[in-house]
Amino acid sequence: MAWQASPAVGVLRKRLFHRGGAESGVVSSIVRYEPNSDFAAHQHPQGEEILVLEGVFSDEHGDYPQGYHLLNPDGSCHTPFSQQGCTLWVKLRQYDGADRPLQHSDSINQGQWQQAEVGVSVKTLYQQRGYAEQICLVRLHCAEMTVTGPFELLLLSGELDDQFGNHTKLSYLRWSENSSLTVAASGDAEFYLCQYR
Repeated sequence: MAWQASPAVGVLRKRLFHRGGAESGVVSSIVRYEPNSDFAAHQHPQGEEILVLEGVFSDEHGDYPQGYHLLNPDGSCHTPFSQQGCTLWVKLRQYDGADRPLQHSDSINQGQWQQAEVGVSVKTLYQQRGYAEQICLVRLHCAEMTVTGPFELLLLSGELDDQFGNHTKLSYLRWSENSSLTVAASGDAEFYLCQYR
């Protein structure tokens, strides 16, 4: 998929999932900030989620290097920029709710990995009573995992195989059905996973 221009000069995007208006829909995308690029101040109707994949992402509240996970609830606003450039995983209008927290966490150095089964480790990034989604990072080491939908999966490193074939870094899987999909890694793999229960 080719990079597409955004409303801001120097900010490019790949919309992996898009439903609704051109600039007002529900979107899951990879976003790239070129060095010394910025985006105009904006609010987050129905919330925003960001995972920093590479580089350093910044706004007036701080700097967020690789691994930072940001949850910006409905009604929050910021003026984002990047001095050195960065690549982000961004989800728009998928974090609505009056009591959602503003949460900025270092997913590399904070939180604990829990062994779910042999070769499968999980680190929870967000889960809140009253809301359907559970957001986590998953590591596979020569193992497989069955994931129940609906879910979104973004492969951060390594390779995965499933019934549809082989998936490499930044492959995106969206499973809207209430059924399961088994993914397997012959080596080491890490992925972002958002499940709706």
